Amino acid sequence: MSTEAKGRADAAVEAGASDERLRRWRLVLGGAEADGTGYELAGQDAGMDGALGALYGG
Repeated sequence: MSTEAKGRADAAVEAGASDERLRRWRLVLGGAEADGTGYELAGQDAGMDGALGALYGG
């Protein structure tokens, strides 16, 4: 693998890790603009967010 290709692969992995961190923070912080992540949840994550909101209020 060339150095350039390795750099692109490393960047893709880092971006995926960053998305996962944003996803987790979004679930922890709750919704609305106050969370500050700008990350929108979909599918199962949106369902989890709804359940967490019901449990912890808001």
